[in-house]
Formats: sequence, C-alpha cells, structure tokens
Amino acid sequence: MALGLRAALLVALPEQLILPAMVASAAFGRWLAVVSKALLRSPPGVEGMVSRTIDATGRRQLAGASVVILPFVLPFAWLAPVAAIGVLLGAVAFVWWLCAFLRRHLGGVTGDCLGLAVYAGQLLVLLAACARWPV
Repeated sequence: MALGLRAALLVALPEQLILPAMVASAAFGRWLAVVSKALLRSPPGVEGMVSRTIDATGRRQLAGASVVILPFVLPFAWLAPVAAIGVLLGAVAFVWWLCAFLRRHLGGVTGDCLGLAVYAGQLLVLLAACARWPV
C-alpha cells in the first residue's frame, strides 16, 4: 500500500517539484529514523542489528544527521516553503505519536519501527508537495 501511495504521489507532483520532492522525501524519511533512534532505546530482551547500534544514537548523531540532510531538503523548502512547514509540523506529530505508541506497546524501537519512520517521512514530504497550499 505504501509503495502504491508513493507511486501515485510521484505521478501527482507538480512538474517543478518532481526532483526536489523525490530527493527531499528520501533524505527526510531517513532523518526521521535517526530522530526515532535518538528518542527511543531498543526494547529489553530484543537482539538485532538495530539494538546493537540504537543505544549509541543520541543528540550528537541527530545533529550530524540534521546537517547532512540540509542540502537534500533545502531545494524543496525553497520552492515550497509552506509545504516544508507542513512537513515539519506533521513530522513532530508523527514522531510524538510513534514514540508514545512504541513505548507503550513494545518498550522501545526496533528496526521494523525505524522502517515505518522512513516510509512516514517520505509520505509526509510527497503528500505536502502534492497539496494545494494557499499562496
């Protein structure tokens, strides 16, 4: 379903936003995974690739990731500033919900949960880029 929605959104993008939105969505989605890793720890008793690296992700890594994604998201933000603000507000709401949900139900974050954060970040950017914002 997520793949179909991304494909539909890519087709619906305004022509001038196709490349900037595609690049921004890829970078922003991965950044949301870093945000999730920085805010949550792995659940107790869960072992996997993410559990070995997750507890080492903190503010420093989040700051570094934030700097790294800037060149990839700034062209989109420049061309669609209202959409970019919408993406940030949506991301705050999503991360708040995700963290509360994962703490309550899993006790932390797993690799699959980080994959969900990536998809959500990509969809946020593409949905905002396709929206008809007031000018």
